[in-house]
Amino acid sequence: MYVGHYHATHILVIADDELLSRILCRTVASVGHTTTAVYNGLQALEVVQLHHFDVIMLDLYLPVMDGLAFLNEYRKLTQPLAPVIAITAGPMSMPALPDIPIIKKPFTPKAILAAVANVLNKVEHL
Repeated sequence: MYVGHYHATHILVIADDELLSRILCRTVASVGHTTTAVYNGLQALEVVQLHHFDVIMLDLYLPVMDGLAFLNEYRKLTQPLAPVIAITAGPMSMPALPDIPIIKKPFTPKAILAAVANVLNKVEHL
């Protein structure tokens, strides 16, 4: 687990499954992060235009607007973009997501925290 310089961040959790959303929010909150949860890609697209997020955790299979459609629209925004961590029960290698870490379900809290720390560490070193 990441133990270097660490600061609280605001994380957007996009997951249509309420249990998954709660698990993700509680896991990252356990180390001091704050969260906002939405339940589909369309809601997420609206919220990222109103608020700043340091990290986005994105379930790829969503109603209304799925994760890939959200990513395509999100990347068109002109504001600074937060790093995205994808969560899926699907195949691990997804050619549409070459630059995004992917966490496969089922996952452990340790894997979630490590992925968040990893993307934050990369942002700090840019």
